[in-house]
Amino acid sequence: MERPLFTLGRRPPAVAAPARVVEAPPEPPPPLAASGVVLRSAGAVALLRLADERTVRAAEGEEVDGWLVAAISADGVRLSRGDKVLHLPVRARAAGGMSRH
Repeated sequence: MERPLFTLGRRPPAVAAPARVVEAPPEPPPPLAASGVVLRSAGAVALLRLADERTVRAAEGEEVDGWLVAAISADGVRLSRGDKVLHLPVRARAAGGMSRH
């Protein structure tokens, strides 16, 4: 059975290797970081640090480097681009003697 009688070379047919599924590499995070947020009654503003070390201010609904600022909260900034949503946590340090709860 291992050496078929009517097959040239009397070897079993080669079994094709399963096709490899190549996954796309994960998209790198945007070249943005949330430096801080300012929450006020007139509307929130996010301080975003760009890849070139510049800091820009952006309000909800504004676009920064192709990302839409969808929401700003005390915890961070939510950005969206098409169907992708990204949350940038605020990395601000608490002032001396004060704690964040």
